[in-house]
Amino acid sequence: MKNNALHQREMLLPAILIVAVLLLAFGFQGSRGLYAPDEGYYVSLSQAMAETGDYIVPRLHSEPWLDKPPLSLWGTAIGLRLFGMNEWGARVFHGLCYALTTLLVFLFGVSFGGKREGMLTAAFYVTMILPFIAGNIVTPDTPLALWTTAAFYCFWKSVEPGARRVVLWKMLMCAAFGLGFLTKGPAMLIPSAAMFLFLLFQRRTLEYFITPWAVAGVALFCIFGLGWYAYVAHALPGAFDYFLDNQLLGRTISSKYSRNPGLTGALIYAPVILLGTLPWSWLWWKELIQNRKTIFHHASWKNLYNDPQRLFLALWIVVPMTVLCLASSKLPLYALPVFPAFALATARLLRAPAAAAQWLENPWGIPWRTAIVFLIYIMALMGTKYAAAHIPHKKDMRALHALIEQYLPDEQYEIVSIREHLEGLGFYDNAVIERVTTKEDPYPFFVLPEQLLEEVEEMKTDNYHHVLICHGAKHASELSTVLHRAAITFQEVDLSSNEYYLFICDPIESASN
Repeated sequence: MKNNALHQREMLLPAILIVAVLLLAFGFQGSRGLYAPDEGYYVSLSQAMAETGDYIVPRLHSEPWLDKPPLSLWGTAIGLRLFGMNEWGARVFHGLCYALTTLLVFLFGVSFGGKREGMLTAAFYVTMILPFIAGNIVTPDTPLALWTTAAFYCFWKSVEPGARRVVLWKMLMCAAFGLGFLTKGPAMLIPSAAMFLFLLFQRRTLEYFITPWAVAGVALFCIFGLGWYAYVAHALPGAFDYFLDNQLLGRTISSKYSRNPGLTGALIYAPVILLGTLPWSWLWWKELIQNRKTIFHHASWKNLYNDPQRLFLALWIVVPMTVLCLASSKLPLYALPVFPAFALATARLLRAPAAAAQWLENPWGIPWRTAIVFLIYIMALMGTKYAAAHIPHKKDMRALHALIEQYLPDEQYEIVSIREHLEGLGFYDNAVIERVTTKEDPYPFFVLPEQLLEEVEEMKTDNYHHVLICHGAKHASELSTVLHRAAITFQEVDLSSNEYYLFICDPIESASN
C-alpha cells in the first residue's frame, strides 16, 4: 500500500508538468489574430505553399521570397493543410517545436543530474517569459531553438563522461545542424563555436574530428542543410549572391538591415535575458547575494576545466551571446537558442541532496506548496494568452480586416499596403494583397517592393478597384496628394481607432464613364 502511494506521488508531478507543457504550447493558439509584420508574411508564405503545392520556392505577392530558408514555412503549411486555414493551424507547428524543445531540455537535465533535475529544467524553460512568447508566435526562432538544442544535446551525449554510441550521436548532431541551417541559415552555425572551444579546452579536438565517420557527418549536414540552397541558387539567377549577402555578410558585417547595429545595439540583450528568464532569474540574484564573496574569486573558476557540465553551459551561454553582440543585426528573439542553457544552469542552483526521509515523503524533493504556486503561475500565463486575443492591437490583422470589411467594394478589388507589412490581411480576404514603398532604400528583399508612384501608374490601366491602406495622418496626407495628382477618384476613410487610413479608388475607366 505504501509503495502504491509512493508511486502515485512520483507520477503526479510529471503529469502536472506534461499538462502544463501541452497547455502552454497549444492552448488558445487560435484565439488571437495574426500579428503584423512577422506572422503576417510568414503565414502568407506558408498559405501560398499549401494552396499552390509549390514548397520549393517561397513566394510573397507571387514573387520569390528568399529572406529565410523554408523549413519553418513547411511546418506552418502542413499545419494549415491538416487543421485548416485558421490561426490554430498556422501556429501548431511552432507550439510543437516549443514542446519538443522542452522535452529535449528535460532529457538534458536527466543527463546532467537525474530525473528531478530534468523536471526542474523543463519546468524552468517552458515557463520562462521569452520561450513562452516565442512559442506562441510564428517566426523561425522557435524552430531554430529546437534544432540548436538538439545539436547541443547530441554533442553532449557524444562527449559526456562514459559516452556510448558516440558515432550515432555525432551523426544525429550533423543532421540537427543541417535542419537548423534549413530553418534559419548560418545562424545555426553559431553553436559550433561553443562546441569547438569545449573540445579545445578538454584537449579532445583531434580525437573528435579525425574519424572515418567525419565524411558521413558532413554529407548529412550538406544533404539536410545545403540541398535547398543549391537548387534555388541554380534555378533563380542572383539567388546565390543574395544568400551570401542576406544571410551572412549583410547581417554580420554591414548595417544595411538596420537592426540595432553597433555595440550599443547589443544593450538590447540585457533586458532580454533578465526579463526573458523571469520568473526564475531571481534565483540567480539569490545565488549572487549568498555567494558574493566567492563567486567572482579566482579559485571558484580555476577548476572550471575539470567540471565538464559547468564548462559546457558556460560556453553555450557566453560564446553565442558574444557573437550576437558583435553581429550588426540584432533582435531580441535571436537570443532564444541560449535559453535552454539558462534553464539548465538555473536547475543546477537547486542541486541539494535531500535526506532519505524527505525522499520517502516527497520523491521529487519539491514541496507541494511550490507545485501549487507553479500551477497558479501556469494559469496566469494562460490567462495572459487568452487576454491578448481580446485586447485591441493595431497589428492584429484579423481585427483590422473586420474593421475595413464594411468599406470593401462588392466588385473585384486589390488591397495595397503603403510601407506597412499587412500581408496577414490576405489570410482573412481572398483579394490580392500587395505592399508598395515610398522609401528610396527599402529593406533589401530578393525582389524589391514596387514604388508607390509605379503602382499608381498601373492603377490607371487596371479595370478594378484598389483599396490603399496606410498608417498615420502624415502618410495619409501624402497619399491623398499623390492620388489627386494622378486624377484618381477615391473615397478616404479615417479609421481613427488604430490610426489607419483607407483610400477606396475607383477604376479610371469606370470613373470616366
